[in-house]
Order: sequence, then structure tokens, then C-alpha cells
Amino acid sequence: MDKMDNNDTITIKLEGDLVEDNVTKFKDTYMDYLKENIKKFIIDFKDVNYLSSMGIASILFLHKKIIDRKGEIELVNLNEKLKKFFIVLELPKGFIIK
Repeated sequence: MDKMDNNDTITIKLEGDLVEDNVTKFKDTYMDYLKENIKKFIIDFKDVNYLSSMGIASILFLHKKIIDRKGEIELVNLNEKLKKFFIVLELPKGFIIK
């Protein structure tokens, strides 16, 4: 699910839609990396077609934790539907959508 890019950046590749079961796995993964002082999270949405409200909440929770340490979150490989969704959602500072 994830790989270390360098000392302060991690890429988390989501496997399947970010719904209840996967949200728990995603949150457990990023909480472990937050303990390691990671400042940049790259979240790969290549295999994601759907995002539940729990999925959105987990991303916003990670955002709060990352902003507290002056980091950022990069959302990559979003399909057009999810990209539009995140643009309409008007995410706060600290998010980069690619």
C-alpha cells in the first residue's frame, strides 16, 4: 500500500475505493507514518473510483495533522470525477491536486 520516497515524504497507494474497510487500513497506515515525522504525503488514487464520507473525513483528518507540522498532501492520479469533486470541495491550503 505504501512506499517511502525519502526521509520526510511517503507515497500511499490506495488499493480500491476509499470506503469503510479501506479507510481503516488507510488511517492506520498514515498514523504510523505521522509518528515518524513525515511532512509530505502523496496519496495515489489510481485504483480509486469512489470515496465515501469516511474516506473524505480521513483525508481531512490527515490534512489537519500534516498542516500542524507545516507539511502538505499531494493527491495524484485522480480520475476526472474525483478531481472535479475535490476542486468543488474547495480543500483548504496544504493540498496539491495533480
